[in-house]
Amino acid sequence: MEGFYDPSQASPLAVNAKLEKHEYQNHRAVYAWNFSNMDGLLTGNYEITGTFLEPLIRGDGKIQSAQLTIDYLKTTY
Repeated sequence: MEGFYDPSQASPLAVNAKLEKHEYQNHRAVYAWNFSNMDGLLTGNYEITGTFLEPLIRGDGKIQSAQLTIDYLKTTY
């Protein structure tokens, strides 16, 4: 990651993040209502703007060796 934080700006965060095979596991805060048992390797480039309380994350990524469970079906893919 590289970038800066400038509290005098309306959108103080300006960070670029590059992930290479980052382990992605159970980020239930985002998908708690549908999925669980999430796992895989995340690679991609992301831009993070906004504030610490309301960050905006934009970018493209790819997940390899992934799995997730659809809670309603109790099925893991």
